[in-house]
Amino acid sequence: MAALADYPPYPLQKLWQMGLPLTICTDNPGISKTTLTGEYLLASRLVGGITLWDALAIIKQAFSHSFLPADEREVLMKSADNTIFKLVAREFS
Repeated sequence: MAALADYPPYPLQKLWQMGLPLTICTDNPGISKTTLTGEYLLASRLVGGITLWDALAIIKQAFSHSFLPADEREVLMKSADNTIFKLVAREFS
C-alpha cells in the first residue's frame, strides 16, 4: 500500500460538507486488490477520519443512487435502515 503522502489531495470532507451526493466504492476488487472496507478505511485516513454516522450516511447514499429498479432499491434501503436501527438500539441498550 502506498504511503498517504503519495495520494493526491482527497476532497471527501469538502464535497460532503457541500451536500453533494457521493459514494465510496471499488471499481473492480479483483484487479485493484482492494475491498469496500479497505476503500472506506483509506478514504477515512486520507481526510483525517470520518464519523461512523457519516460512513453510514454515505453507504445509504450508495443505496439511494444505485441502478436498481425503484421497488428493489426501496426494499434495500428499508432493510439497511432496519439493520442499522437494530445495531444502534443494541449498542445503546
